[in-house]
Amino acid sequence: MNRIAELRRKRNMSQKQFSKLLNVAQNTISQWETGQRDIDSTTLIKIAEFFNVSTDYLLCLTDIPSPLTQEKTPSYQEEVLRDIGDITPEMASEVRQFISYLKHKEESATGTASGKK
Repeated sequence: MNRIAELRRKRNMSQKQFSKLLNVAQNTISQWETGQRDIDSTTLIKIAEFFNVSTDYLLCLTDIPSPLTQEKTPSYQEEVLRDIGDITPEMASEVRQFISYLKHKEESATGTASGKK
Protein backbone atom coordinates (compact mmCIF):
# COMPACT_ATOMS: atom_id res chain seq x y z
CA MET A 1 0.00 0.00 0.00
CA ASN A 2 2.61 2.52 -1.03
CA ARG A 3 -0.11 4.99 -2.06
CA ILE A 4 -1.00 5.57 1.57
CA ALA A 5 2.62 6.35 2.41
CA GLU A 6 2.85 8.64 -0.61
CA LEU A 7 -0.29 10.56 0.33
CA ARG A 8 0.69 10.72 3.99
CA ARG A 9 4.13 12.12 3.12
CA LYS A 10 2.58 14.72 0.80
CA ARG A 11 0.69 15.99 3.82
CA ASN A 12 3.92 15.97 5.88
CA MET A 13 2.37 13.52 8.33
CA SER A 14 4.32 10.97 10.29
CA GLN A 15 3.06 7.44 10.74
CA LYS A 16 2.48 8.30 14.39
CA GLN A 17 0.32 11.33 13.53
CA PHE A 18 -1.64 9.31 10.97
CA SER A 19 -2.13 6.43 13.40
CA LYS A 20 -3.60 8.81 16.00
CA LEU A 21 -5.96 10.23 13.39
CA LEU A 22 -7.24 6.74 12.55
CA ASN A 23 -7.04 5.47 16.12
CA VAL A 24 -4.76 2.56 15.22
CA ALA A 25 -1.25 1.57 16.29
CA GLN A 26 1.70 3.07 14.44
CA ASN A 27 2.95 -0.37 13.42
CA THR A 28 -0.45 -0.98 11.78
CA ILE A 29 0.21 2.01 9.50
CA SER A 30 3.66 0.63 8.74
CA GLN A 31 2.22 -2.79 7.90
CA TRP A 32 -0.41 -1.24 5.59
CA GLU A 33 2.23 0.79 3.80
CA THR A 34 4.50 -2.20 3.28
CA GLY A 35 1.69 -4.55 2.26
CA GLN A 36 2.16 -6.83 5.29
CA ARG A 37 -1.40 -6.24 6.46
CA ASP A 38 -4.72 -5.59 4.72
CA ILE A 39 -6.97 -2.68 5.60
CA ASP A 40 -10.57 -3.31 6.52
CA SER A 41 -13.09 -1.68 4.21
CA THR A 42 -14.37 0.84 6.77
CA THR A 43 -10.88 2.16 7.43
CA LEU A 44 -10.07 2.17 3.73
CA ILE A 45 -13.07 4.42 3.12
CA LYS A 46 -12.01 6.74 5.96
CA ILE A 47 -8.52 7.03 4.47
CA ALA A 48 -9.91 7.70 1.00
CA GLU A 49 -12.19 10.42 2.38
CA PHE A 50 -9.35 11.97 4.37
CA PHE A 51 -7.06 12.21 1.33
CA ASN A 52 -9.96 12.96 -1.05
CA VAL A 53 -9.09 10.05 -3.34
CA SER A 54 -10.98 6.98 -4.46
CA THR A 55 -10.59 3.64 -2.76
CA ASP A 56 -9.58 2.26 -6.17
CA TYR A 57 -6.66 4.68 -6.17
CA LEU A 58 -5.58 3.53 -2.69
CA LEU A 59 -5.79 -0.10 -3.84
CA CYS A 60 -3.74 0.72 -6.98
CA LEU A 61 -6.62 -0.28 -9.25
CA THR A 62 -6.39 3.08 -11.01
CA ASP A 63 -3.84 5.85 -11.40
CA ILE A 64 -6.53 8.51 -11.24
CA PRO A 65 -6.59 9.84 -7.66
CA SER A 66 -10.15 11.11 -7.57
CA PRO A 67 -13.13 9.31 -9.00
CA LEU A 68 -14.68 10.82 -12.07
CA THR A 69 -17.79 12.67 -11.12
CA GLN A 70 -20.67 12.17 -13.43
CA GLU A 71 -23.28 14.80 -13.84
CA LYS A 72 -26.51 13.71 -12.28
CA THR A 73 -29.23 13.06 -14.80
CA PRO A 74 -32.11 15.32 -13.87
CA SER A 75 -35.34 13.65 -12.87
CA TYR A 76 -38.42 14.27 -14.93
CA GLN A 77 -39.70 16.51 -12.12
CA GLU A 78 -36.53 18.61 -12.22
CA GLU A 79 -36.82 18.92 -16.00
CA VAL A 80 -40.41 20.16 -15.68
CA LEU A 81 -39.43 22.64 -12.99
CA ARG A 82 -36.64 23.95 -15.18
CA ASP A 83 -39.08 24.36 -18.08
CA ILE A 84 -41.58 26.36 -16.05
CA GLY A 85 -39.01 28.62 -14.42
CA ASP A 86 -39.95 31.73 -16.39
CA ILE A 87 -43.66 31.36 -17.07
CA THR A 88 -46.32 33.94 -16.31
CA PRO A 89 -48.88 33.50 -13.51
CA GLU A 90 -51.55 32.83 -16.13
CA MET A 91 -49.44 30.11 -17.69
CA ALA A 92 -48.83 28.61 -14.24
CA SER A 93 -52.57 28.41 -13.67
CA GLU A 94 -53.01 26.57 -16.97
CA VAL A 95 -50.17 24.19 -16.11
CA ARG A 96 -51.81 23.37 -12.75
CA GLN A 97 -55.14 22.74 -14.49
CA PHE A 98 -53.46 20.47 -17.03
CA ILE A 99 -51.66 18.57 -14.27
CA SER A 100 -54.99 18.11 -12.49
CA TYR A 101 -56.50 16.82 -15.74
CA LEU A 102 -53.61 14.35 -16.25
CA LYS A 103 -53.90 13.05 -12.67
CA HIS A 104 -57.65 12.58 -13.05
CA LYS A 105 -57.12 10.82 -16.40
CA GLU A 106 -54.54 8.49 -14.79
CA GLU A 107 -56.82 7.72 -11.86
CA SER A 108 -59.69 6.95 -14.23
CA ALA A 109 -57.51 4.67 -16.37
CA THR A 110 -56.23 2.86 -13.27
CA GLY A 111 -59.75 2.42 -11.95
CA THR A 112 -60.96 1.05 -15.29
CA ALA A 113 -57.99 -1.30 -15.60
CA SER A 114 -58.69 -2.82 -12.20
CA GLY A 115 -62.37 -3.40 -13.00
CA LYS A 116 -63.71 -0.28 -11.29
CA LYS A 117 -65.86 2.38 -12.90
